[in-house]
Amino acid sequence: MGGIALLVAAAGFVGGLINAILTDGGFVAPQTQTLGDGRRIWRPGWLGTAVVGSAAALVLWGLYGPLATVMIVGDPVPGSTPPTLSVFGLIGAFLTGMGGGRVLTSEVDKHLLNVTKTELTKSVATMAEMQDKESRR
Repeated sequence: MGGIALLVAAAGFVGGLINAILTDGGFVAPQTQTLGDGRRIWRPGWLGTAVVGSAAALVLWGLYGPLATVMIVGDPVPGSTPPTLSVFGLIGAFLTGMGGGRVLTSEVDKHLLNVTKTELTKSVATMAEMQDKESRR
């Protein structure tokens, strides 16, 4: 069963890598970005996207795959299925990895966009105040 889980995780990892290539246009390294107000945002890059893809594939495989009903502790259920992995399950893990990586990328980008919007709003307000003071002179 451990070997099957490793294959599922690997397929999810590859799916996450594909997502990183499609989303970021290549392998962007994990980095910390400092914003104008001094706050820092961690951008997980391709490695974070691939790891999330791997975890997402394992979670969905564990919830909905053929081993979802296999007992880990306790007596096995009579007539339960022995551990197997089909091509369908492996491809599903790959696609789940792509989707899981996409969720992480989307969340980081959304956070960065909100911070940028806030900074831009403050800058515009400051510029409007300065122009108002200039026009009063």
